[in-house]
Amino acid sequence: MFWEHEGNRAIREGDWKLVAKGINGAWQLYDLAKDRTEANNLVNKHPAIASRLANRWEAWAKQANVYPMPNRGYWKKR
Repeated sequence: MFWEHEGNRAIREGDWKLVAKGINGAWQLYDLAKDRTEANNLVNKHPAIASRLANRWEAWAKQANVYPMPNRGYWKKR
């Protein structure tokens, strides 16, 4: 499951959830089976999982025409 709302973005795959607040926000990774409240960011502990999910989100965003995000100056910041 992929989503973007007002620049916030996320992907959910099984128990893993990768989220970021805003288009410039850092990705955060959570294992929802062990951390339903998203209190422990695991992005540094599982960088390969975070990278794989981020790449999947980017591919989806391009396919779904998420970019450029209106009034966000996305292309200027990439």
